[in-house]
Amino acid sequence: MVGNFTQTFGGTAVKPGNIALLELTLAANTTLSWPTDVSSTATYFASILDVSASVASLSLTMPSALLASTGQSSLIANVGGNSFTVKDNAGGTLAVVSSGQQWLFYLYANSSAAGSWRAVQIAATTSNAQAGAQKYSAEQQLAG
Repeated sequence: MVGNFTQTFGGTAVKPGNIALLELTLAANTTLSWPTDVSSTATYFASILDVSASVASLSLTMPSALLASTGQSSLIANVGGNSFTVKDNAGGTLAVVSSGQQWLFYLYANSSAAGSWRAVQIAATTSNAQAGAQKYSAEQQLAG
C-alpha cells in the first residue's frame, strides 16, 4: 500500500522521512513532531504547511531541534482568516503569520531544543498591481 510503512520490530506504522504537504486546522496550540517520530496522534512537520487557525491567538510550535539536522525547512502559509504565532521549541516567537502570508522557516543551528531558526516572509496571497513597472518584450528579456 502506498504511503504506509511498517516497522519490522514494532509492528506500528512508520511515517516516511519527509511529508511534502500537510493541511492543518489549528483548534488549539499545537506542537509539531518530526515525521520519524512514531505516533498516530502527532501533527508532523512538513515541507509545506497550509494552516488555518480556527480562532485568533493560537500558536504552532516547531519540534525539538535536537532531533533534526540543520537545513530542515518548512513553507508555512496562512490560508485562514486568523493570524497565528510560530514558535521555537522553547516557546520563543519566530513570527506572527497573518492571513494570506507565507513564511519560510529553516533550522540553521541545532545545539538546543529551541534551535536557531531563520524566518523569511516569502509572499502574501494577495498582490497589488505595480503601475510604474517596466514592461519588456521577449527579445529584451533574452538580450538581458
